[in-house]
Amino acid sequence: MSDKLPISEKTVDKFYDEGLSPTISESGKLIGRIPRLINAALAPLDKWILNREYSVSETKKLLEEKLQNVKPENIVSPEPYVAVPTIQAISYSMNSTTLRNMYANLLAKSMTVTSKDSVHPAFVETIKHLSPLDAKIFAEISSTSYKGIIDLINQTDYNPEVEKYISYELLETNISGLKIGSHILQSASFTLLEGLNLIQITNTAMTDEYTYSRILVSNEYKNLVKKYPNKQHISELRKSFLITDFRKLFFKVCLDTSLPS
Repeated sequence: MSDKLPISEKTVDKFYDEGLSPTISESGKLIGRIPRLINAALAPLDKWILNREYSVSETKKLLEEKLQNVKPENIVSPEPYVAVPTIQAISYSMNSTTLRNMYANLLAKSMTVTSKDSVHPAFVETIKHLSPLDAKIFAEISSTSYKGIIDLINQTDYNPEVEKYISYELLETNISGLKIGSHILQSASFTLLEGLNLIQITNTAMTDEYTYSRILVSNEYKNLVKKYPNKQHISELRKSFLITDFRKLFFKVCLDTSLPS
């Protein structure tokens, strides 16, 4: 028989009272607090996960607005391979007006006789990769005359024979002058949009001087130049956007709100 005596409840109570009470109490509070914090953080997701009917009804309201001027005989059932992933995706974007409207435009076009053939299922996946900021930037550069972008450079290696600098140090990329988000977020957004084939950036400069002059006078550009007080030969590398067919079609389907009657 073991010579170890079982610990009595009184011993445990005494052990607890003699010092562990505060520690156990605080630990209990901490452990209890973590699930509450997680629940609070995930509460917005619960709204869509547990109430899918709400997102579907809200989608129907959006479609009513989009299709109100379309003749009844021109409204048809959308292709399932477009409609199903679109409705699933829109349920997680109801708190973003920009993304919600892009999905609704896509769905409305897929339900209209004259435009349904232009709706590609890849458009749904493309929107999924966009943040509201990405969508706003894409809409801005697609719907206006804004077509230019520049890199901030510091010119190096002056060649006296040709009387000019022959190389440069890249300081900042993708300066746009757009008043949407910070420069670093804009630059990252341009990189993403190019990866999605929604834009194509080329080092060929446009002939329109105004395109670049408005960037050079922007606060964004001026503040970036101030970051490099020791650079002696700061200049800009002018670039431009090329319009791809995918970009034109994506814009027409997902951002252009017009629908033929």
